[in-house]
Amino acid sequence: MDYLVRFVQMHESFRKAEIQAMADLYGINLEFLHYSQYSPHCIIRLPDEDAARMIIGRSILSKAIYELWGSGSTYTELHQDVKHRTSHLWHLYKPSSFKFEIQAYQAKRSIAEQDAIIQSFRYTGFEGPIQLNDPEQTFTIFEECEWGLKEPTKVYL
Repeated sequence: MDYLVRFVQMHESFRKAEIQAMADLYGINLEFLHYSQYSPHCIIRLPDEDAARMIIGRSILSKAIYELWGSGSTYTELHQDVKHRTSHLWHLYKPSSFKFEIQAYQAKRSIAEQDAIIQSFRYTGFEGPIQLNDPEQTFTIFEECEWGLKEPTKVYL
């Protein structure tokens, strides 16, 4: 399974080594699919969710780890990738309470912009109640922007 790691913005040159050390400590097979010390996001491949929990549980340079549902350079590419990777999973989450949230790096989105982005994922067909506090499922959209640009250069779900 592929995962997105959200790093803290410190000790950038040591973040990859820390994740690798955690994998080595637990004997977990880890593959780096995308890493840049200039990005707060890293894409890794792990055998399962338990491995992801073990690695993130000991990390001090990572904020969180998320199951990667898709990525792209644009929202069009992201939507195509989400449909390709996860359409077979949507029925599992259809009745669950849920929320979407957006985390933008080096950018800011208005409430109206955030709402439009969230609405663009209607095709998933989730029917459960939208619950902002303590939902069963949280879907986080990550945007990575270059300084001063309005549109993201990379988006993830």
